[in-house]
Amino acid sequence: MRAAAVPRQISRLSLALPLLPEQAAIVRFLDHADRRIRRYIGAKKKLIALLEEQKQAIVHQAVTGRIDVRTGQPYPDYKPSGVEWLGDVPIHWRVLRLGRVINLKVGFPFKSDDFTQSEEDMRLLRGINVAPGKLRRDEVVRYGPQTM
Repeated sequence: MRAAAVPRQISRLSLALPLLPEQAAIVRFLDHADRRIRRYIGAKKKLIALLEEQKQAIVHQAVTGRIDVRTGQPYPDYKPSGVEWLGDVPIHWRVLRLGRVINLKVGFPFKSDDFTQSEEDMRLLRGINVAPGKLRRDEVVRYGPQTM
């Protein structure tokens, strides 16, 4: 079919067209439905933000010893940690210097060619993952024991 014949073919199509009052009613209905859907989406976004905030609070409570993650309840006994910003910790926790539990390497100790994405490998904390007041988890890399 030639290109010039296509507009003629389209112009011959039949079309069901409601009267203007019905068209206006359809528009009102669709506008109303659109507003309801947008309100629903807004409410869900607020709920998601509140749940994210709750998750952060729970993580904070768990890692600072405010709740026992096995029971979801506070620990029964606490002792001073000796670390001002941390405050009291559960009585059975040990307080150690970071250097006793990690192997800190500065500079460029790992070749980026050796990075992996395998969940089984050790996660690296790099400068790019540290932001003011939080750890960024969007550019996490891992390093396998076979490369150490």
